[in-house]
Amino acid sequence: MVKIYKYKICFNNVIDTHFIGIVAEYVLIENEEEKYLFLEWAKNTKFNGTLHLPGGRSDFEDEAGKTAIRELKEEINLDKEDLLDIKPFFLKKTFNNYPKYSIIFKIKIKKESEQKIKILEKEYFTKIHWLTKEEIINMSEEKFFLNFTKEMIEKI
Repeated sequence: MVKIYKYKICFNNVIDTHFIGIVAEYVLIENEEEKYLFLEWAKNTKFNGTLHLPGGRSDFEDEAGKTAIRELKEEINLDKEDLLDIKPFFLKKTFNNYPKYSIIFKIKIKKESEQKIKILEKEYFTKIHWLTKEEIINMSEEKFFLNFTKEMIEKI
């Protein structure tokens, strides 16, 4: 269970009371073939072709998961009804002049929902990639937008 408060975060009943600079929610989508969805950033963006999970920054006092579900709709056309299961899976705290918490939700999608997936934010993303756990582990960490992607995948 994840709860986001204005100045603290609770993950699996552990409370961190440091000031939250940014909370971001990302979604690790698994299909029936045990492949995971990544979006490729456009080459003309500052993220230049790196692979990214759907997601984005949370608004303060959002319920956990609200951002993730909103971003799925905005980025790849998935609705809450397309999801079989959504649960917090991984939490990473990083610092880059301010604290940032990245909450990863792992979901499975309905087989028929996979056909709905399409990039809606074409100015940011150019391709959808479905990768196996082994493919992800064998890729260079620099290929991923989130520098803890391999650490996260190894926990599956």
